[in-house]
Formats: sequence, structure tokens, C-alpha cells
Amino acid sequence: MLSAASGRSLELRYAHGASWDEAGEDIQRGVACAEALGAEVETQGASMRVRPRAAVPLGGALSVGESGFLGRVAPACAALCRAGDWGIDARGSLKKRASRALWSALRGAGVEVLDDEGWPKGVRREGPLGPLHLMGASSSQELSALWLGLAAAGGGEVMVSGEVPSAPYLELTRDVLSLFGSEVEERAGGFAVTSASQEPQGAVEAEVDASAAAVALAAGCLSGARVSVPGPHPDSAQGDWRIVHYLRQFGCVIEEEGDRLVASEGPTHGVNLDLSGEPDLAPVLAAVAAHVAAKSGEGSTFCGLHTLDGKESRRGQVLCRGLNQGGWSSDWRDPILVVEAPKAEVTPQVLDSAGDHRMAFAFALLGVSAPGVSVGDPECIAKSWPNFWSSMSSAAS
Repeated sequence: MLSAASGRSLELRYAHGASWDEAGEDIQRGVACAEALGAEVETQGASMRVRPRAAVPLGGALSVGESGFLGRVAPACAALCRAGDWGIDARGSLKKRASRALWSALRGAGVEVLDDEGWPKGVRREGPLGPLHLMGASSSQELSALWLGLAAAGGGEVMVSGEVPSAPYLELTRDVLSLFGSEVEERAGGFAVTSASQEPQGAVEAEVDASAAAVALAAGCLSGARVSVPGPHPDSAQGDWRIVHYLRQFGCVIEEEGDRLVASEGPTHGVNLDLSGEPDLAPVLAAVAAHVAAKSGEGSTFCGLHTLDGKESRRGQVLCRGLNQGGWSSDWRDPILVVEAPKAEVTPQVLDSAGDHRMAFAFALLGVSAPGVSVGDPECIAKSWPNFWSSMSSAAS
């Protein structure tokens, strides 16, 4: 957190000139949480400026919406950095999700976690913090939340028992902390996090979202249109940029043209992939696999999807149901998804996205290669990509 005494501000710029005003609901909720925790946030076009307020709040409401990341990070930062009473306003599917390892770690450190039968209603701390111990994490976001909270609180240690899933996402947290002079050092049994003691020099650029780029690249591969997206930073830590490698495994042609990636030719054969490091890519790749299965009869298998059913929806089940409803043949046996040749002709269907933005993206991609397939609850994409449907229309024209 920026020091209120410094009077300085942080400037965050959206990559490639995109406007913050067009950002998804998760970003808007993140801004609201930052303001609740003591920041003044001003946006103008591609630039966002964050300033510390002189008065430090000792309680408030954290409106996290349906974002699992915000739902973990905002309460952890509040509990570790700000004594007081903090309400958590979770919406939609987040209310039904769980993050037991995080709440247990905070509770063990002396934080009162309020009514966590579903998503907790709040966190409260009055006394000093005790040791943090994360046991049996269900998401890398749980550890990221504790790292961020410790860095903002002046540093500390967190012990970890058991494997942390989707570990590549942790590198994103390390990169962000390094901008503020905070380092994460792995030690026997856990991690030591140093204080976020400095402010970034100059503006910080928010990278292109690799998981969104994955949808656009897949759309280009499936439609046969040339779809171009901004490429990754040379030192990007986003594991989801492996989408380029995975699409090429399918036989897709993706070329680098300057600082952009261009998808120009579609998939030719099935694959067997381990997505344990990038589970958010599974819905996109399942749509590509369905295209291959319909065209060539070759199936594909995706393993390592242990966290897939703990997202905004039970994604393994929703994907399998949608594929089978549309006429494809698929099987979900947690943590493995198999997509095989259709049992019958793919017919026009409205596929239920279960209110999950990534399911809507996946089913939209099915519609690219199977005209007549459409998406139920299409508005759920507002969570991360509000103008997705117009972007798809532009790409197809």
C-alpha cells in the first residue's frame, strides 16, 4: 500500500491504449476495494492514478462481486494491514464457493472470520497477528492473498503445508510485489515476504490479459480469419501465454508479427495436454478439441484439472454437459476431460453457461465452428470482457 505520508501516487497504464472505463466488472470491483482500503483512484482513458488518503480507514465494506481473486485478496489485505471490522460483499456464484485454507490461516493468526458457511461475511481483527500457516490450499490465490497482505503489512512469514495448485500464477504475484521492492523468498516449510517499501519508478503498465487473448486467438484459428492480438511482454510471467504453444500442438498456425500474434490457420489433429499449470485455458482448448473431433474424428484429452470444478461454476461438469447437449461426445472424470468425435450431427442448441464468463467464451467458440450453437446468459461476460460480443462480430466480419 502506498504510504499516506509520502503524498506520492501510482500511475497504472493499460497496455496498448485500452480504456479503464471499458474494463470488466472485476476491475471495477477492484477499484472499489482499493478505495475502501484507503486509496483515491482516478481514471482517465488508459491511465489510472492511485493516491493514498491521509486518513486510514479502520473498517468498511469490501464489495468483491463474483471475483474469487478479490474475494481472497481484499479481505486478507484488510485483516493483515488494517485492524477493525471489514464486511465482505460477495455476489452470485462466489457465495457458494469455498476457500477454507485461507480462512483457516487467517483465523489461526488471530483474525475473526465471520460466518464462513458460504463465503465469509467479514473479517475482524483487534489484537496483534500470530503466525500464518496455509494448509491444503485449493487455489494459488490463497497464497497470493497472504503474500500481498504481508508485503503491505511490513513483511512476515507464511508456512505452507501441501502442494499449492496452479503454481505458475504465483509468478504474477511475485512480479507485482517486486515493483514495490518486496521479495518473496522460499524457505523450508514456507515463504518469507519482505515489506513493500518503495513505490514504482514511473508508470506501471498493465499487461494484456493472456486468458482473454487465448479466446481471440482460438476464434481466429476456428474461423479461418486472420485475428491479431497484442503479444506478451518479453519477460511476462503470465502462464496462460502457453496458449500459443497449446494451439500449435493442435496444428494451428500462429505467427509473430512485430509485437503482435496472428492466428491464421486452424487445428488439424487431437492432443493430450496436462493443464495443471493453466486450468483457465481448459474451456478454450475444449472448444478447439471439439472442432477437431467433428472434422477429423480425433479426440483430445486434458488432465491436471483438479481445480476446474471450484471456479465460478463447476466447469468440468458444465463443459461436458454443454458439449454432449450440442451433439459432441465428452466425458468429465475429475481431473480429466475427454473430448471425442460427435455421436450425431451437431445441432443448433442454446448452451447453458451457468453464469460463468469462461463458459460463455467456450460456447461462443463452439458456435464459431458449429453455426446455430448459441450461449445462454450471454451477459455474464461483463465480469471480464464487457464488449466481447462486439469484438467477436468485428473479428468475424
